[in-house]
Amino acid sequence: FAIADIPLLYEVGRDKDFDAVIVTACEPATQVRRIVERDGLSEAAARQRLAAQLPIEEKVRRADFVIRTDGTFEETEASVRDTFSRLLALQG
Repeated sequence: FAIADIPLLYEVGRDKDFDAVIVTACEPATQVRRIVERDGLSEAAARQRLAAQLPIEEKVRRADFVIRTDGTFEETEASVRDTFSRLLALQG
């Protein structure tokens, strides 16, 4: 299988182009903090950027697989490994 990293997958209507969709998700406050730290934006600008996207809760609802990223690195890694194993099993 192949993985495509498309941050605005649902917003551009590409979700139907794939057999399965994996969403990585964390709490909105964590999203804001990460954007501020990564991109050097103000909190208001980070919130505005997120407001232009489909809410994370909706992305999670639509996803076939969800990897939570608001825990420890080890928890996230375990979720990634579990998702990978489940995808391999689907390949039969």
